[in-house]
Amino acid sequence: MAAEGTVIVKEMQSRSEAELQSLLAEKNDELQKAGFKHALGQLTNTSLLGSLKKDIARLNTILRERALKAEG
Repeated sequence: MAAEGTVIVKEMQSRSEAELQSLLAEKNDELQKAGFKHALGQLTNTSLLGSLKKDIARLNTILRERALKAEG
């Protein structure tokens, strides 16, 4: 079972590249804000950092796969 807000790969593969780029920017922003909160000691759920990093990696992987598919 996926955590709330977690990127689901099968669901993301059907989205357009613009939507994926938008979601990637949103996740990067969330990660930055969570990192600041963690540094200040205000973040209660520290597992959020890891899940955001994994979501970003998943989105980058999907975008990279599409780029490679388009090349050749």
